[in-house]
Amino acid sequence: MGISAVSSTAVLILQQPGLSAATGAQRKTDAPDLVAIANGARIGAANAAPAQAQSDEMAQITERKAQLYQKVGEELGVKMEDYPSMSAYAGALREVITKAQTLHPEAWPQTKADIEHKLGLDKLGISLDTLVASIDGSDTDANDALTKALEREMGHVGASGAAAHAADDAGLYTPSTALAKTRAG
Repeated sequence: MGISAVSSTAVLILQQPGLSAATGAQRKTDAPDLVAIANGARIGAANAAPAQAQSDEMAQITERKAQLYQKVGEELGVKMEDYPSMSAYAGALREVITKAQTLHPEAWPQTKADIEHKLGLDKLGISLDTLVASIDGSDTDANDALTKALEREMGHVGASGAAAHAADDAGLYTPSTALAKTRAG
């Protein structure tokens, strides 16, 4: 049987009623709900908005973490690019901190507070030690604490610590709506 015979056989099979690519039931579920649209519902985009917003938030948090990781190294005289892994980089930072604590025990608390203030860690409620512990990902508590602090900073988490995702009257999820509902509640 040649290629043209196989092609024509496939066409004949697909043309049979009940074997088409989209049956009547499939077409009905794939079609937009006209009644819902007529009543003001947004189909598709509204359903995708929360997932996209969450993805964007996580990207912003990851970017902010990377900035903090870079800046803490700059403050301590350690270059991230000099290390083959985040674990090695975090180890180098810990070593510098330990050395500073040992060599200058009286000055270290103020130096540490100055670094925390310069990086904005004091506003986040995160210590220098927590930031460094979160770098290599092995300390999940430190990483979670940093993530939650950055979510609060971005206005995406309420006072309870729960993510502040709330829909407005039209069913759309926006940070301003979530923040307003969190503050009101």
